[in-house]
Amino acid sequence: MEKTPRFSIMAARREDGQALMEFVIFIPFLIGLLSLMFTVAGAINGSINQQKSARGYFYHTIKGNSTLPLSRTVMNLKSIGMKGIGMFSIGWTDEIINGNQPVAPCYQVNSLMAGELDDECKEPYNHADQKSRFIKVFTMYGVCGNFYYITNKGNYRHAVQEGSSNAACAITNQ
Repeated sequence: MEKTPRFSIMAARREDGQALMEFVIFIPFLIGLLSLMFTVAGAINGSINQQKSARGYFYHTIKGNSTLPLSRTVMNLKSIGMKGIGMFSIGWTDEIINGNQPVAPCYQVNSLMAGELDDECKEPYNHADQKSRFIKVFTMYGVCGNFYYITNKGNYRHAVQEGSSNAACAITNQ
């Protein structure tokens, strides 16, 4: 029978409870990681559902019309100063502020360092901000279509009607 050396028994006695202490120290990191993972997964799922809804609403709106963009879209853009359009798209938003600023759905990321950030979910996205405690999900769906422009008389014309084959996926104010 082998005899266990005395120094290994003494070392084992000094390490009683070490695994429990390591678990207590590690559990906050584990909870934070799980929280972040669930938030990101929820944002991805929300984005997928928004894309499906926007695509379905897009095709419901055009109802087989192959001369996109729709005339009401061209006239609405005329009222805000746009001069030409060659695309039609639909976006997903929770609400619109000041008549033209969309507010995207957002998912709050729980973090210990988020206390110093003062952004809000219901604010329009500001490109100057580099940090946020929210994941804001923007969704657009559209197609390129015929290019229409506003004439000097205020009517809209198809570019091909004027002898131009110019077709672009663009919205212009020139």
